[in-house]
Amino acid sequence: MVRLGRIADVPVQLVCHGISVVLSQWKAEVNLLNNLQKWAAICDEMQENYPVLATPFLAAEKRFGPRWVEEAVPAIEGMYGDIGSPLSGRLKDALGCYAEFANDSMRHQVMFERSGKYRASNYEEVRAALYDNADHMTQNYLPGLWFSHYVWPQHYFTLIGFTNCVLPRIEDEGVFFEVGVGCGMYSKITLDNKPGIRGIGFDISQHSLDYTGRVMKSFGYESRYRLENRDIRYGYDVSYGGIWVMTV
Repeated sequence: MVRLGRIADVPVQLVCHGISVVLSQWKAEVNLLNNLQKWAAICDEMQENYPVLATPFLAAEKRFGPRWVEEAVPAIEGMYGDIGSPLSGRLKDALGCYAEFANDSMRHQVMFERSGKYRASNYEEVRAALYDNADHMTQNYLPGLWFSHYVWPQHYFTLIGFTNCVLPRIEDEGVFFEVGVGCGMYSKITLDNKPGIRGIGFDISQHSLDYTGRVMKSFGYESRYRLENRDIRYGYDVSYGGIWVMTV
């Protein structure tokens, strides 16, 4: 097999007695979709496989306005690849993680309303059941949390409030801390909007740190951000320009 070269990003190969042209059809199809059409493809997947959980996806455009889809689609594609029709297996898996995250949140809420307490009720129990639980964090919480920022009103409007009201009040350079990085969304938004700033993310969950590390790599922020597995209650000896603690 002799590779002849590339034509319009399509590899051309000489195979025995003929020429084989490998076409990236899925990529061409993705490029034909605008962001609203890409979101519609996600909605179709939710309606088909998770109809009970599809409502916030279907309502998002009307609920959040025209700016929202230009934020949501690049954020999702940055982590889970191009959105086409049909969706890739990677995106379908991520939506499955979101479905488990949403269902799990509702189960915990129902339990709390009935009993007045959560299943895990102290630091040790919560850490073992959640933050150190690889299956929960990687197949439920972290991917689900990433999507929820663009479909749950409480998450999206908090993100917009942070972007519009908090970020303009901090310096454009220096160092910020995020304590409890979770899925890394707030650090990513800070780096998006402050090109001269650097960040340090802390978490007690290595799974959160690993996911946030992938976020930084996906969006090109590795050189401006570092992560530490640290309980910040015991202090830190570097001065900083801002500190984010969004949820506990």
